[in-house]
Amino acid sequence: MTFGNTNNEKRKNSGTNTRASQFYNSNGSESTLVIGYWATGGFNSVEFLNLKIHPLLPENQRTQSNMYDYKSVISTLLPLQKAVELLEICKEIERYIENDSYDFEDMGIPVKEAFVCLTSAAKEGFTTDGIVLKIWGGVDSSGNATHSLKYLFNKSQYLTGFKGDGSEYQTGKSMETEFKMFKLILEEFTKAATYAQAHVNRGINSYYQNEVVKTSLYEIKNKLGIQPAFNNNNNNGNYNQGNYNTNFGNNSTSYFESRRQDNIDNQNLGSVENGGTIINGSLPI
Repeated sequence: MTFGNTNNEKRKNSGTNTRASQFYNSNGSESTLVIGYWATGGFNSVEFLNLKIHPLLPENQRTQSNMYDYKSVISTLLPLQKAVELLEICKEIERYIENDSYDFEDMGIPVKEAFVCLTSAAKEGFTTDGIVLKIWGGVDSSGNATHSLKYLFNKSQYLTGFKGDGSEYQTGKSMETEFKMFKLILEEFTKAATYAQAHVNRGINSYYQNEVVKTSLYEIKNKLGIQPAFNNNNNNGNYNQGNYNTNFGNNSTSYFESRRQDNIDNQNLGSVENGGTIINGSLPI
């Protein structure tokens, strides 16, 4: 396997950063996993999933509010393709844990000067069953790494027999909660980074917002007593507002007046066509 030599962390000097989630495991892996999103910005913006692992501070430097060394970090950026690959690895591991087995091989992907892998806790020297995310850094073209950090995903358990009267209750089966949250973040990122939903929303919102602005401007002008501009070439007094013509010469009902009456009628019926919402009798927003 040949590894790239470009450190994609250097590209994070600009663009947009959004925090996703942070996992803590001071008793297990003695580290914290921080997950976020980063976009390069601009017209041809590219989306990345950012993974960071920070170790615990030395014991004599830890406080109740600060346990981790945020100056020490191993980090990598996953583009859409790499996120999909890591998601597929998560799905493969999930098949094992659904059968209460952690006897799976470590599986990973190269990402520029890093290598990201998921492995079992036992293979990383832990005395408990579990799943570990490990990131190798400083990987050269021959596959030699200079450093690494790992994070052991926390588990949780459900309870049974709780009566609320102080009597004993039992703990049920342990669940790989953090690992499933990590997989969910990957799923949501791979959906969002395709821009499919963003494209649909953009088209719908562009049309809808344009109509709202046109209608709002017309109503503001009416309230302020501002006369609409007339077309001097039309003796009937046609007022053109975008694509909607209001004829003042023959008492015809305007587009905006129709919208207003429709909303009043729908308000009386307790609903608005197409899922709009009337607030204080105004147009849908």
